[in-house]
Amino acid sequence: MTELDVAIRSAEPTEYPLVGELLVRAYDNISDAVIDPDYNRELGDVAGRVDAALVLVALLEGVVVGSITYVDGGPLAELSALHEAEIRMFAVDSTVRGKGIGAALLAACVDLARRDGRERLWLSTSPWMKDAQRLYERFGFRRVPTRDRQEPSSGQMFELWAYLLEPIPEPRSTAQQCTRGGL
Repeated sequence: MTELDVAIRSAEPTEYPLVGELLVRAYDNISDAVIDPDYNRELGDVAGRVDAALVLVALLEGVVVGSITYVDGGPLAELSALHEAEIRMFAVDSTVRGKGIGAALLAACVDLARRDGRERLWLSTSPWMKDAQRLYERFGFRRVPTRDRQEPSSGQMFELWAYLLEPIPEPRSTAQQCTRGGL
């Protein structure tokens, strides 16, 4: 794996449409499952969630190549409770996967959870997202099957697996950290 110098920061309003398109494209391409049109609209509506969550982007040479949403309570929280945080709507452009961009985005959320004094960091994934699961497990997330759930999606049930990071680890070494301009 070749790691790149990637900048992580809050999404800017001019980037919201690009982030939405990136998320919808990535989720549409991850499996043969049909993503519910309502969820595609939610993925694409970055402007509609920035007041309730922190939408981060990964920039490579000034181009948005990934995004992750950090949820610290509020209406977007699906798994997390008081003193916990959650990661949602996470994607990296397929042309740069495997180059450390997803890890940089995930590390930024772990850093935010630590900074915010959160005890746990949750996320949901689907069974076929094997690459993402390997990344989560490298970071110390573990699956919590008792929190798995199924949601209806386009006439079928969509399986979601719960993953938990507890406790929030200390910061990674300087050599492992990414540039975090704007955080």
